[in-house]
Amino acid sequence: MNGLTVVLSDQLAEIDQAMALVHDGFVESGFMEPEASGRRAIPHYLTPGTFFALAFLGGVPIGAMSVIPDGPWGLPSHHTFAEEFAAAAQMGPTVEVGSLVVAAGHRSMTRQVFMHQVAGVIRVLTARGDNPVPVITVAPEQERFYTAVFGLARVGIERPLYGAPAVALAGTIERVAEHVFSGQTMARRTMAGLISDPAPPWLRNRLADRSPDPVPLPSWLVPVREAVGRGGASTLRSGAAEPA
Repeated sequence: MNGLTVVLSDQLAEIDQAMALVHDGFVESGFMEPEASGRRAIPHYLTPGTFFALAFLGGVPIGAMSVIPDGPWGLPSHHTFAEEFAAAAQMGPTVEVGSLVVAAGHRSMTRQVFMHQVAGVIRVLTARGDNPVPVITVAPEQERFYTAVFGLARVGIERPLYGAPAVALAGTIERVAEHVFSGQTMARRTMAGLISDPAPPWLRNRLADRSPDPVPLPSWLVPVREAVGRGGASTLRSGAAEPA
């Protein structure tokens, strides 16, 4: 893994590093003007329960991802996707996954960084025990990837966000885990391994009162996997096709 680690944190030191990464990435993308502080500081980052998945390479922060529950300031994209967040909330308590940034000098590792960050997030959200609903806003051309790998579904319609077209995708965390575990494509097998590893060497936990526990195999899949282990069915079929 070339020294890649992911730190899950709600502590000031990592939050400051994440805000600096997000600032630089958003300025580069034209989503915001540069701030004198060099930080993207929004009130939503202060919502109780917010945490970051911060990727490090050789001790240097190279990637950020935020997970923000609903709270006193709402959710960051609610101003654009109010109807979509209302619909997602019908499935359960919503959290917005966003502020996805990989530093400019490490874009060749974007997929690897992203998969490990998301794996850490899935572990924490599953361990909550209340089946939260992650919501993410992405460019329309990215929708197929998120649907294929994570089973997220579009909620509502395409809308402009930060001056570019975007769609909101959502699904319960139980549904995400079931989709990942039931797939046989490389991305889903990789993710299944990352979220179920009982002692992942790439993951560090700095959350004050939460733990990224391994995600258990859904009970309905246990007998199927046992049959595979005995030489029965060789594949698990899923309805979604994943991009190469």
